[in-house]
Amino acid sequence: MNFDTWIRKRLASITGDEFNQLDANANLIEHGIHSLHMMRMLEHCQRITHSSLLYAQLAQQPTIAAWTHLLQRHNKADQTAY
Repeated sequence: MNFDTWIRKRLASITGDEFNQLDANANLIEHGIHSLHMMRMLEHCQRITHSSLLYAQLAQQPTIAAWTHLLQRHNKADQTAY
């Protein structure tokens, strides 16, 4: 699964904004993502990876690149489930 694309689509669905052109290393907070958006994103991330990610893990490095790496490391889901 391409987590970069998945994250961009989830952020768009949560915020109503587009993230397709945003640099993967851009700070998402500086681009309008706030704590409630991150809480909603956390729920999606936990569901897709079948793991117990924490809010602090997303908030620590709020970039698409960091979140992609985090999801890749914590992905316990069967790849065929997507």
